Amino acid sequence: DVADKNITAAKLDATGATAGQVATANANGTVTYQTLSETNLTSTKGITATGITVTGGAGSTLKDVTLSITDGAITTAKLADGSVTNAKVGADAITTDKIKDGEVKTADVADKNITAAKLDATGATAGQVATANANGTVTYQTLSETNLTSTKGITATGITVTGGAGSTLKDVTLAITDGAITTAKLADGAVTTTKIADGSVTNAKVGADAITTDKIKDGEVKTADLGDKAVTGDKVADKTITATNLDATGATAGQVATANANGTVTYQTLSETNLTSTKGITATGITVTGGAGSTLKDVTLAITDGAITTAKLADGAITTTKIADGSVTNAKVGADAITTDKIKDGEVKTADLGDKAVTGDKVADKTITATNLDATGATAGQVATAN
Repeated sequence: DVADKNITAAKLDATGATAGQVATANANGTVTYQTLSETNLTSTKGITATGITVTGGAGSTLKDVTLSITDGAITTAKLADGSVTNAKVGADAITTDKIKDGEVKTADVADKNITAAKLDATGATAGQVATANANGTVTYQTLSETNLTSTKGITATGITVTGGAGSTLKDVTLAITDGAITTAKLADGAVTTTKIADGSVTNAKVGADAITTDKIKDGEVKTADLGDKAVTGDKVADKTITATNLDATGATAGQVATANANGTVTYQTLSETNLTSTKGITATGITVTGGAGSTLKDVTLAITDGAITTAKLADGAITTTKIADGSVTNAKVGADAITTDKIKDGEVKTADLGDKAVTGDKVADKTITATNLDATGATAGQVATAN
Protein backbone atom coordinates (compact mmCIF):
# COMPACT_ATOMS: atom_id res chain seq x y z
CA ASP A 1 0.00 0.00 0.00
CA VAL A 2 1.10 3.56 -0.77
CA ALA A 3 0.59 6.07 1.99
CA ASP A 4 -1.40 9.15 1.14
CA LYS A 5 0.64 12.05 -0.26
CA ASN A 6 3.77 9.97 -0.73
CA ILE A 7 3.98 9.89 -4.53
CA THR A 8 5.80 13.18 -5.15
CA ALA A 9 6.56 14.78 -8.49
CA ALA A 10 10.03 13.31 -8.23
CA LYS A 11 8.49 9.79 -8.23
CA LEU A 12 6.82 10.35 -11.62
CA ASP A 13 8.70 9.40 -14.75
CA ALA A 14 8.23 11.91 -17.66
CA THR A 15 11.01 10.51 -19.82
CA GLY A 16 10.23 11.25 -23.48
CA ALA A 17 7.72 13.93 -22.61
CA THR A 18 8.07 17.52 -23.82
CA ALA A 19 8.31 20.32 -21.27
CA GLY A 20 4.83 21.53 -20.41
CA GLN A 21 3.04 18.27 -21.30
CA VAL A 22 0.79 16.60 -18.75
CA ALA A 23 -0.09 12.99 -17.96
CA THR A 24 -3.13 12.26 -20.14
CA ALA A 25 -5.47 9.25 -20.11
CA ASN A 26 -5.89 7.56 -23.50
CA ALA A 27 -8.97 5.75 -24.79
CA ASN A 28 -7.28 2.36 -24.36
CA GLY A 29 -6.74 2.95 -20.65
CA THR A 30 -3.05 3.85 -20.86
CA VAL A 31 -1.51 7.17 -19.87
CA THR A 32 0.87 9.21 -21.98
CA TYR A 33 2.28 12.68 -21.62
CA GLN A 34 0.55 15.03 -24.02
CA THR A 35 0.27 18.72 -24.67
CA LEU A 36 -2.80 20.12 -22.92
CA SER A 37 -5.17 21.43 -25.62
CA GLU A 38 -8.77 21.43 -26.75
CA THR A 39 -8.25 18.18 -28.65
CA ASN A 40 -7.52 16.12 -25.54
CA LEU A 41 -9.92 17.88 -23.22
CA THR A 42 -13.26 16.47 -24.32
CA SER A 43 -15.11 17.91 -21.36
CA THR A 44 -14.08 20.39 -18.72
CA LYS A 45 -17.06 19.57 -16.54
CA GLY A 46 -15.60 16.68 -14.53
CA ILE A 47 -13.53 13.49 -14.18
CA THR A 48 -15.15 10.09 -13.92
CA ALA A 49 -13.50 6.71 -13.31
CA THR A 50 -14.12 3.09 -12.49
CA GLY A 51 -13.18 2.16 -8.99
CA ILE A 52 -12.30 5.70 -7.99
CA THR A 53 -14.50 8.15 -6.10
CA VAL A 54 -13.95 11.67 -7.34
CA THR A 55 -14.61 14.64 -5.07
CA GLY A 56 -14.59 18.11 -6.62
CA GLY A 57 -14.18 16.71 -10.12
CA ALA A 58 -16.31 19.36 -11.88
CA GLY A 59 -14.01 21.62 -13.92
CA SER A 60 -11.06 19.83 -12.33
CA THR A 61 -8.70 20.18 -15.27
CA LEU A 62 -7.83 23.67 -14.09
CA LYS A 63 -8.22 23.33 -10.28
CA ASP A 64 -7.23 20.93 -7.45
CA VAL A 65 -8.76 17.43 -7.69
CA THR A 66 -9.06 15.10 -4.67
CA LEU A 67 -9.03 11.33 -5.49
CA SER A 68 -9.49 8.32 -3.21
CA ILE A 69 -9.15 4.59 -3.91
CA THR A 70 -12.40 2.74 -3.52
CA ASP A 71 -12.32 -0.25 -1.17
CA GLY A 72 -11.55 -3.44 -3.11
CA ALA A 73 -10.30 -1.68 -6.19
CA ILE A 74 -6.76 -3.18 -6.01
CA THR A 75 -7.38 -6.70 -7.31
CA THR A 76 -5.03 -9.64 -7.88
CA ALA A 77 -5.00 -8.88 -11.55
CA LYS A 78 -3.25 -5.69 -10.71
CA LEU A 79 -0.34 -7.59 -9.15
CA ALA A 80 2.45 -9.16 -11.22
CA ASP A 81 2.41 -12.90 -11.77
CA GLY A 82 4.14 -14.75 -8.99
CA SER A 83 3.60 -12.01 -6.53
CA VAL A 84 2.10 -12.51 -3.10
CA THR A 85 -1.45 -13.55 -3.69
CA ASN A 86 -4.24 -13.21 -1.31
CA ALA A 87 -3.85 -16.90 -0.39
CA LYS A 88 -0.26 -16.37 0.64
CA VAL A 89 -0.75 -13.23 2.65
CA GLY A 90 -3.10 -12.81 5.51
CA ALA A 91 -5.56 -10.00 5.70
CA ASP A 92 -3.76 -6.73 6.36
CA ALA A 93 -0.53 -8.69 6.63
CA ILE A 94 1.69 -6.37 4.58
CA THR A 95 2.35 -3.21 6.57
CA THR A 96 4.57 -0.32 5.54
CA ASP A 97 7.47 -1.61 7.55
CA LYS A 98 7.38 -4.80 5.47
CA ILE A 99 8.08 -2.85 2.26
CA LYS A 100 11.63 -1.74 1.61
CA ASP A 101 11.91 1.93 0.97
CA GLY A 102 11.95 2.64 -2.72
CA GLU A 103 10.85 -0.84 -3.67
CA VAL A 104 7.36 0.02 -4.76
CA LYS A 105 8.15 0.63 -8.43
CA THR A 106 6.02 1.98 -11.20
CA ALA A 107 5.28 -1.55 -12.28
CA ASP A 108 4.10 -2.29 -8.74
CA VAL A 109 1.37 0.36 -8.96
CA ALA A 110 -1.82 -0.61 -10.74
CA ASP A 111 -2.86 1.59 -13.65
CA LYS A 112 -5.28 4.36 -12.74
CA ASN A 113 -4.68 3.90 -9.04
CA ILE A 114 -2.69 6.99 -8.18
CA THR A 115 -5.49 9.24 -6.94
CA ALA A 116 -5.27 12.90 -6.12
CA ALA A 117 -4.99 11.96 -2.46
CA LYS A 118 -1.76 10.11 -3.26
CA LEU A 119 -0.16 13.14 -4.88
CA ASP A 120 1.94 15.47 -2.73
CA ALA A 121 1.60 19.16 -3.63
CA THR A 122 3.62 20.42 -0.69
CA GLY A 123 5.26 23.70 -1.64
CA ALA A 124 2.91 24.26 -4.57
CA THR A 125 0.56 27.23 -4.74
CA ALA A 126 -3.16 26.56 -4.87
CA GLY A 127 -4.25 26.31 -8.49
CA GLN A 128 -0.88 25.14 -9.87
CA VAL A 129 -0.79 21.97 -11.96
CA ALA A 130 1.67 19.05 -12.27
CA THR A 131 3.81 19.96 -15.27
CA ALA A 132 6.39 17.83 -17.09
CA ASN A 133 9.82 19.45 -17.31
CA ALA A 134 12.39 19.04 -20.08
CA ASN A 135 14.55 16.84 -17.82
CA GLY A 136 11.73 14.36 -17.28
CA THR A 137 10.80 15.53 -13.80
CA VAL A 138 7.42 16.91 -12.81
CA THR A 139 6.88 20.13 -10.86
CA TYR A 140 3.82 22.10 -9.92
CA GLN A 141 3.56 25.29 -11.96
CA THR A 142 1.03 28.04 -12.58
CA LEU A 143 -0.82 27.35 -15.82
CA SER A 144 0.02 30.16 -18.25
CA GLU A 145 0.85 30.83 -21.87
CA THR A 146 4.55 30.27 -21.12
CA ASN A 147 4.11 26.64 -20.09
CA LEU A 148 1.40 25.73 -22.55
CA THR A 149 3.10 24.69 -25.77
CA SER A 150 -0.08 24.99 -27.79
CA THR A 151 -2.45 27.88 -27.10
CA LYS A 152 -5.18 29.61 -29.03
CA GLY A 153 -6.39 33.17 -29.08
CA ILE A 154 -9.29 35.57 -29.01
CA THR A 155 -10.26 37.44 -32.17
CA ALA A 156 -13.19 39.78 -32.60
CA THR A 157 -15.28 41.75 -35.04
CA GLY A 158 -15.98 45.29 -33.87
CA ILE A 159 -14.19 44.74 -30.55
CA THR A 160 -10.61 45.69 -29.77
CA VAL A 161 -8.82 42.73 -28.11
CA THR A 162 -5.53 43.38 -26.31
CA GLY A 163 -3.39 40.35 -25.42
CA GLY A 164 -5.80 37.92 -27.03
CA ALA A 165 -3.13 35.80 -28.75
CA GLY A 166 -2.26 32.66 -26.75
CA SER A 167 -4.78 33.48 -24.01
CA THR A 168 -7.20 30.55 -24.46
CA LEU A 169 -7.20 26.75 -24.83
CA LYS A 170 -9.18 27.00 -28.07
CA ASP A 171 -9.88 29.73 -30.57
CA VAL A 172 -12.51 32.20 -29.43
CA THR A 173 -14.23 34.68 -31.73
CA LEU A 174 -16.09 37.63 -30.27
CA ALA A 175 -18.76 39.72 -31.97
CA ILE A 176 -21.24 42.31 -30.79
CA THR A 177 -24.73 40.85 -30.52
CA ASP A 178 -27.41 42.71 -32.45
CA GLY A 179 -29.09 45.18 -30.12
CA ALA A 180 -26.39 44.82 -27.44
CA ILE A 181 -25.21 48.44 -27.67
CA THR A 182 -27.64 50.15 -25.28
CA THR A 183 -27.74 53.81 -24.33
CA ALA A 184 -25.66 53.09 -21.22
CA LYS A 185 -22.88 51.62 -23.38
CA LEU A 186 -22.44 54.83 -25.38
CA ALA A 187 -20.25 57.64 -24.11
CA ASP A 188 -21.78 61.11 -24.30
CA GLY A 189 -21.16 62.53 -27.77
CA ALA A 190 -19.90 59.18 -29.12
CA VAL A 191 -22.42 58.97 -31.95
CA THR A 192 -21.09 61.39 -34.57
CA THR A 193 -22.62 62.29 -37.93
CA THR A 194 -20.51 59.70 -39.79
CA LYS A 195 -21.82 56.93 -37.49
CA ILE A 196 -25.46 57.60 -38.43
CA ALA A 197 -26.68 56.04 -41.68
CA ASP A 198 -28.50 58.42 -44.00
CA GLY A 199 -32.22 58.40 -43.29
CA SER A 200 -31.83 56.52 -39.99
CA VAL A 201 -33.01 59.32 -37.71
CA THR A 202 -36.77 58.74 -37.83
CA ASN A 203 -39.49 60.71 -36.09
CA ALA A 204 -39.48 58.23 -33.19
CA LYS A 205 -35.74 58.86 -32.61
CA VAL A 206 -36.17 62.62 -32.10
CA GLY A 207 -37.12 63.80 -28.62
CA ALA A 208 -40.05 66.16 -28.08
CA ASP A 209 -39.02 69.80 -28.68
CA ALA A 210 -35.49 68.62 -29.55
CA ILE A 211 -35.21 70.40 -32.92
CA THR A 212 -34.39 74.07 -32.30
CA THR A 213 -34.35 76.83 -34.91
CA ASP A 214 -30.55 76.68 -35.34
CA LYS A 215 -30.85 73.02 -36.44
CA ILE A 216 -33.25 73.88 -39.28
CA LYS A 217 -31.62 75.12 -42.48
CA ASP A 218 -33.09 78.43 -43.61
CA GLY A 219 -35.86 77.94 -46.14
CA GLU A 220 -36.15 74.16 -45.55
CA VAL A 221 -39.55 74.21 -43.81
CA LYS A 222 -41.72 73.56 -46.87
CA THR A 223 -45.50 73.68 -47.24
CA ALA A 224 -45.72 69.88 -46.91
CA ASP A 225 -43.88 70.07 -43.55
CA LEU A 226 -46.59 72.24 -41.99
CA GLY A 227 -49.64 70.65 -40.41
CA ASP A 228 -53.05 71.94 -41.47
CA LYS A 229 -53.73 75.27 -39.73
CA ALA A 230 -50.38 74.96 -37.92
CA VAL A 231 -49.27 78.51 -38.75
CA THR A 232 -51.17 80.82 -36.41
CA GLY A 233 -51.19 84.59 -36.51
CA ASP A 234 -48.59 85.00 -33.78
CA LYS A 235 -46.13 82.87 -35.82
CA VAL A 236 -46.23 85.27 -38.77
CA ALA A 237 -44.02 88.37 -38.61
CA ASP A 238 -45.87 91.67 -38.88
CA LYS A 239 -46.24 93.06 -42.40
CA THR A 240 -44.65 90.02 -44.08
CA ILE A 241 -47.68 88.47 -45.84
CA THR A 242 -47.67 90.07 -49.29
CA ALA A 243 -50.29 89.75 -52.03
CA THR A 244 -48.18 87.00 -53.67
CA ASN A 245 -48.49 84.86 -50.52
CA LEU A 246 -52.29 84.83 -50.71
CA ASP A 247 -54.13 82.14 -52.70
CA ALA A 248 -57.27 83.44 -54.43
CA THR A 249 -57.99 80.26 -56.40
CA GLY A 250 -61.74 80.10 -57.07
CA ALA A 251 -62.32 83.78 -56.23
CA THR A 252 -63.77 86.24 -58.73
CA ALA A 253 -61.65 89.22 -59.75
CA GLY A 254 -62.31 92.12 -57.39
CA GLN A 255 -63.47 90.01 -54.43
CA VAL A 256 -61.78 90.54 -51.08
CA ALA A 257 -60.77 88.20 -48.22
CA THR A 258 -63.67 88.40 -45.77
CA ALA A 259 -63.88 87.02 -42.22
CA ASN A 260 -66.88 84.75 -41.65
CA ALA A 261 -68.79 84.22 -38.40
CA ASN A 262 -67.22 80.75 -37.95
CA GLY A 263 -63.69 82.15 -38.01
CA THR A 264 -62.88 81.13 -41.59
CA VAL A 265 -62.02 83.50 -44.42
CA THR A 266 -63.57 83.44 -47.89
CA TYR A 267 -63.28 85.72 -50.88
CA GLN A 268 -66.47 87.79 -51.31
CA THR A 269 -67.68 90.76 -53.30
CA LEU A 270 -67.36 93.87 -51.13
CA SER A 271 -70.81 95.31 -50.38
CA GLU A 272 -72.76 96.98 -47.66
CA THR A 273 -74.17 93.56 -46.64
CA ASN A 274 -70.83 92.12 -45.63
CA LEU A 275 -69.43 95.26 -44.03
CA THR A 276 -70.54 95.35 -40.40
CA SER A 277 -69.49 98.97 -39.90
CA THR A 278 -69.84 101.45 -42.76
CA LYS A 279 -69.76 105.21 -43.07
CA GLY A 280 -71.27 107.59 -45.57
CA ILE A 281 -70.73 110.46 -48.00
CA THR A 282 -72.06 113.93 -47.25
CA ALA A 283 -71.51 117.06 -49.33
CA THR A 284 -71.86 120.80 -49.52
CA GLY A 285 -73.23 122.02 -52.85
CA ILE A 286 -73.33 118.49 -54.28
CA THR A 287 -76.34 116.19 -54.31
CA VAL A 288 -75.35 112.68 -53.05
CA THR A 289 -77.67 109.73 -53.73
CA GLY A 290 -77.11 106.49 -51.74
CA GLY A 291 -74.19 107.94 -49.81
CA ALA A 292 -75.18 106.40 -46.47
CA GLY A 293 -73.20 103.19 -45.72
CA SER A 294 -71.23 103.49 -48.93
CA THR A 295 -67.76 104.14 -47.47
CA LEU A 296 -65.39 102.72 -44.87
CA LYS A 297 -65.16 106.13 -43.18
CA ASP A 298 -67.14 109.34 -43.30
CA VAL A 299 -66.50 111.38 -46.45
CA THR A 300 -67.43 115.05 -46.94
CA LEU A 301 -67.49 116.50 -50.44
CA ALA A 302 -67.22 120.14 -51.48
CA ILE A 303 -66.57 121.93 -54.76
CA THR A 304 -63.02 123.18 -54.98
CA ASP A 305 -62.69 126.92 -55.75
CA GLY A 306 -62.23 127.36 -59.50
CA ALA A 307 -63.24 123.78 -60.27
CA ILE A 308 -66.37 124.76 -62.28
CA THR A 309 -64.98 125.35 -65.76
CA THR A 310 -66.93 126.33 -68.90
CA ALA A 311 -67.11 122.67 -69.91
CA LYS A 312 -68.78 121.85 -66.60
CA LEU A 313 -71.63 124.33 -67.21
CA ALA A 314 -74.66 123.32 -69.27
CA ASP A 315 -75.86 125.90 -71.78
CA GLY A 316 -78.16 128.39 -70.07
CA ALA A 317 -77.29 126.94 -66.63
CA ILE A 318 -76.13 130.32 -65.22
CA THR A 319 -79.29 132.24 -64.39
CA THR A 320 -79.51 135.80 -63.01
CA THR A 321 -79.99 134.51 -59.49
CA LYS A 322 -76.78 132.47 -59.72
CA ILE A 323 -74.67 135.58 -60.52
CA ALA A 324 -73.72 137.65 -57.52
CA ASP A 325 -74.29 141.39 -57.92
CA GLY A 326 -71.27 143.03 -59.52
CA SER A 327 -69.69 139.68 -60.41
CA VAL A 328 -69.88 140.12 -64.22
CA THR A 329 -66.72 142.16 -64.86
CA ASN A 330 -65.38 143.42 -68.20
CA ALA A 331 -63.17 140.35 -68.42
CA LYS A 332 -66.21 138.07 -68.02
CA VAL A 333 -68.04 139.63 -71.02
CA GLY A 334 -67.11 138.35 -74.47
CA ALA A 335 -66.33 140.74 -77.36
CA ASP A 336 -69.54 142.06 -78.97
CA ALA A 337 -71.50 140.03 -76.44
CA ILE A 338 -73.66 142.97 -75.19
CA THR A 339 -76.37 143.64 -77.69
CA THR A 340 -78.78 146.69 -77.60
CA ASP A 341 -81.58 144.61 -76.10
CA LYS A 342 -79.26 143.78 -73.15
CA ILE A 343 -78.68 147.55 -72.42
CA LYS A 344 -81.41 149.22 -70.45
CA ASP A 345 -82.61 152.39 -72.15
CA GLY A 346 -80.76 155.47 -70.90
CA GLU A 347 -78.13 153.40 -69.09
CA VAL A 348 -75.25 154.20 -71.49
CA LYS A 349 -73.85 157.24 -69.66
CA THR A 350 -71.27 159.82 -70.75
CA ALA A 351 -68.68 158.02 -68.58
CA ASP A 352 -69.44 154.76 -70.40
CA LEU A 353 -68.42 156.33 -73.75
CA GLY A 354 -64.81 156.38 -74.86
CA ASP A 355 -63.34 159.67 -76.07
CA LYS A 356 -64.54 160.34 -79.62
CA ALA A 357 -66.35 157.01 -79.51
CA VAL A 358 -69.67 158.56 -80.77
CA THR A 359 -69.23 159.19 -84.49
CA GLY A 360 -71.72 160.95 -86.75
CA ASP A 361 -73.23 157.74 -88.03
CA LYS A 362 -73.90 156.67 -84.41
CA VAL A 363 -76.06 159.87 -83.87
CA ALA A 364 -79.61 159.76 -85.13
CA ASP A 365 -80.51 162.49 -87.62
CA LYS A 366 -81.79 165.69 -86.13
CA THR A 367 -81.28 164.59 -82.57
CA ILE A 368 -78.38 166.94 -81.57
CA THR A 369 -79.93 170.02 -80.08
CA ALA A 370 -78.21 173.22 -79.01
CA THR A 371 -78.13 171.87 -75.50
CA ASN A 372 -76.08 168.96 -76.65
CA LEU A 373 -73.35 171.25 -78.04
CA ASP A 374 -70.47 172.38 -75.83
CA ALA A 375 -69.30 176.01 -76.53
CA THR A 376 -66.79 176.09 -73.73
CA GLY A 377 -63.91 178.42 -74.79
CA ALA A 378 -65.92 180.02 -77.64
CA THR A 379 -66.71 183.74 -77.84
CA ALA A 380 -70.28 184.78 -77.72
CA GLY A 381 -71.72 185.05 -81.21
CA GLN A 382 -69.30 182.60 -82.73
CA VAL A 383 -70.80 179.84 -84.82
CA ALA A 384 -69.93 176.14 -85.32
CA THR A 385 -67.99 176.11 -88.54
CA ALA A 386 -66.82 173.01 -90.50
CA ASN A 387 -63.10 173.07 -91.05
